[in-house]
Amino acid sequence: MIFLVWLCSTGFLLTLLWPRVAGDVAGWGLWNRLLGALRRPGQARLRQRRFEDEVSATLDLICLALGAGATVASALRTVALRGPHHTATHVAELVAELDAGLSLDAVLRRIPDTIGPAYQPTVTTLRTTLTHGSPVGELILRLGDEARASRQRQLEKRARQLPVLLLFPLVGCSLPALIVGAVVPLVIVSL
Repeated sequence: MIFLVWLCSTGFLLTLLWPRVAGDVAGWGLWNRLLGALRRPGQARLRQRRFEDEVSATLDLICLALGAGATVASALRTVALRGPHHTATHVAELVAELDAGLSLDAVLRRIPDTIGPAYQPTVTTLRTTLTHGSPVGELILRLGDEARASRQRQLEKRARQLPVLLLFPLVGCSLPALIVGAVVPLVIVSL
């Protein structure tokens, strides 16, 4: 009863004080805006995490292409065709710019900005190959090993955080259910 009175009075006050908010709340518009604002940072982190998870597979593919005698541009085309999904779509856009006439060095410089800073060592290595003609097979393999080790550390870190994250739903859902199911009936019976 008290909750119903509070709910009605809050709705009445919202209608008087701020009609736009009251209309949004009634139509769930405000709720959707709040959820959208909360999702955006999470989506950016998820997108960046996907790219970081794909670094080792991308480096393996580049190493395989370069080891087969492909040029750096051909290795990028191979990543665009056969690479991991999220990385391949952005590399395909860069390859299209390369085909449109942009220099390979300019395309390589844009990779960390487009895909993420996790690819900066790879770009530096590939640019060194272009300027000095040095072999990069072993360097790319080492970068791939480091990327796999970094991914493993990140996965272990997330696994250690999981019990803490699961504690909130456990306490937030189970504890109130225990109180409502066990304590409230005892209080009612005793009264």
